Amino acid sequence: MVTRIPEKGKTSLDYFRYFIDEEVVKIFVENTNLYAEKHNREGNCTENEILTFTAILLLSGYIKVPRKHMYWQSNLESHNTLVADAMSRNHFQFIMSNLHVCDNDKLSPTDKFAKIRPLLDMLNKRFMDFSPHEQNHSVDESMVPYFGRHSAIYKRQTYPFWNEILVRGYVKWLLIVVGSISRRTTGTNNYQDKGLGYVVVMTYVDQLPPQIPFRIYFDNLFTSFNLLNDLKERNIEAIGTIRVNRIDTSCTLSNIDVMKKTERGSYEYEC
Repeated sequence: MVTRIPEKGKTSLDYFRYFIDEEVVKIFVENTNLYAEKHNREGNCTENEILTFTAILLLSGYIKVPRKHMYWQSNLESHNTLVADAMSRNHFQFIMSNLHVCDNDKLSPTDKFAKIRPLLDMLNKRFMDFSPHEQNHSVDESMVPYFGRHSAIYKRQTYPFWNEILVRGYVKWLLIVVGSISRRTTGTNNYQDKGLGYVVVMTYVDQLPPQIPFRIYFDNLFTSFNLLNDLKERNIEAIGTIRVNRIDTSCTLSNIDVMKKTERGSYEYEC
């Protein structure tokens, strides 16, 4: 059920707390303390400390230093009073080294992102719950930097995420990619024989309310005739570019070399 968020009379923190609410913070607290206790450390992290820790991470994206512990140094060039007064350096490092959102003893062996899956699922639910109601949606790929080691890294130390974005930039849904470029899948067993683009788009469409005429935009990575036909059956309009090798040989459209020589604005169609 979609819940409309008031557009007036709210602060940035109010909007943040719609998504990072008490339930989300609670899974951080419980599992961070659990992980610490299993490693013979006193698990004494609180909800307020998790929020403070998150605020420091957000601030570090704007006020950057080579190493985060420099915020607590006496050197005026790096010292940040706001950070130092909010949390001690040792406690920040304690949370950083123990931060978890699930129990490591209960991880799914088939899910390479099991350690963050509970958080992703909770955020996706909130993205959907508070989403503005708009007709036009865009499905695309985003790259998330990561400098550790993981078998799902795509290239240049990044994780690929499939995401659905509304006209004003609202991220409505995230789906993480698992595997290399040659054999990557989306972590879902649905539509696996239909191709990557089909899987991503239709997995998102499954989240949408039925029988509402949405319009989805995507690029040639996703577009295929099977996808367009199946979207039409679900009353979903779609617009996308398509690769030459995905056009059926029975199609009577002009050859790509001929199309390149036509004037801008020219078009052909086939029903």
